[in-house]
Amino acid sequence: MSRKIKLTAAAACLCLIALSLTALAVVLSPVQGIPPVPSPSQTTSLFEMSENDEFIVTVLDGYVTVYLSGSPDTPIEKTEIRADSLRLADQEMLRQGVVLQGLESLSHFLEDFGP
Repeated sequence: MSRKIKLTAAAACLCLIALSLTALAVVLSPVQGIPPVPSPSQTTSLFEMSENDEFIVTVLDGYVTVYLSGSPDTPIEKTEIRADSLRLADQEMLRQGVVLQGLESLSHFLEDFGP
């Protein structure tokens, strides 16, 4: 093989490697505007709560949503209860946020809005 063919083949290989690395970087980069999914160690569920926990119930995206009092940025449960289906007084109360002590109080409060 001539030297010119070897150099052309080497250049083509380097181009393919550079193109592959660029494609890999694009695939692995995070998409802007989409929040990362929390890891299992960052999430909390109502099953992990106790009677001593304090909850805040409010509205998120039109639905009644429950937060742990110490973590107001991370909802622990977004219910299927649409806020616009509630009385105006209840909607206003939820917009301001309702603080409840313990799972039993939370359960009774949510049951009042159920079907």
